[in-house]
This record gives sequence, structure tokens and C-alpha cells, in this order.
Amino acid sequence: MFLSKNYLLAATDIMLIENENNTVDLIVDSDTNVYLPAIDIKIHYSENLEITEDDIVIAENMCQVGEDIKVNNNTISIECFNDDNTSASGTFATINYVNNGFDDYYFYIDTESLDIGNLEYAISDINKPVNIVRSETIHDEGISIAKANQTENKSFLDRVKNFLIEHQIYTLLIVASIIGLATVIVAIIPTRKKRH
Repeated sequence: MFLSKNYLLAATDIMLIENENNTVDLIVDSDTNVYLPAIDIKIHYSENLEITEDDIVIAENMCQVGEDIKVNNNTISIECFNDDNTSASGTFATINYVNNGFDDYYFYIDTESLDIGNLEYAISDINKPVNIVRSETIHDEGISIAKANQTENKSFLDRVKNFLIEHQIYTLLIVASIIGLATVIVAIIPTRKKRH
């Protein structure tokens, strides 16, 4: 994801706060003069919890331009776009979950894929495990081979298709821009022919 570099650098707290009623609040807390034009965040959660896309509620004032929520392989992916004047402060989303009777569970933010532009941030997770072994990865002498093999075996068209599926919001924005540009060009061409 690309974000504008014209925003003020400031400390932003991104917190996962557990509530008593099987909900977790994703809080984005920063100074009122700090703007958040977009956010791309992944939250991993333990396998003993059940969460669907319908269980995630984005705050009305946070994603004014568009949002995309996906839940897959115990990972919640949220992409959110705002206008340039949206302040980054308050409850960003509420995650409802079903706990199947386990006391040990976790929610943590994937800091490697987190994108909030050039804002500095601090993270607060819930029971993040020290040694994380994701089930979709096969380890052989400390080297992840599953993802490497998956990438090598995919054709170019498969990778493009996966990219377009994973980034639907970007695809829609680009298509809308192209259609708008084509409409303007078609409207200008007949005007020029009438002048000659």
C-alpha cells in the first residue's frame, strides 16, 4: 500500500483491548492534529477462537472513503481509506469472537505488514505468544519452505489474480479512475471535431 508522506510524524498507539463480553476493541490513539489517510493492518488470533467477517465492526467515523475486511487462517485483515482530514483517535474497530472454552488465547498485530503511512507507532497486544509458529508454515531446520515453494510454483497470472483479489479496494479505485478519465476524453473529442 502506498500512502502520502506529507503527514506529521507523531507517536500513535495501536492497542488491542479485551472486554468482558467476548469482544476486543482495536484502538488507534494519537494526537488530534495527526491524520490517518489509510491503514492496512493484520491481526492474528489463536486457533481456539471463532471469528467471521461479520463479527468485525468498523467505527463509522474511521473509514469514510472505503474499507475491506477479510478473515482467513486465523488472521483478520483490515484495509481502510479516509479523506485527508480524518483524525486518528478512538475505537477503530470492535471484534466479536466465540471462545470455545479455552483460557489461553491471543490477539496480536502483525507489525511486519502494518502500514499507517509514516506515523511512528507503539503496539499493545493481548497475550502475544513468545514463540509463534503459524500453522500454515512448515519449518525445516528453522527455514520456512512452504511459502517459498508456493511462490515458486505459481504462474505470473496466478500471482496477478491473487494480488487483485487481495487488494480489491485498490483495483476498484483504479478502474473507477480509468472509467472517469475515458468519459472525460470521450466528451472532449466530439467538441474538437466540431471546431474543424
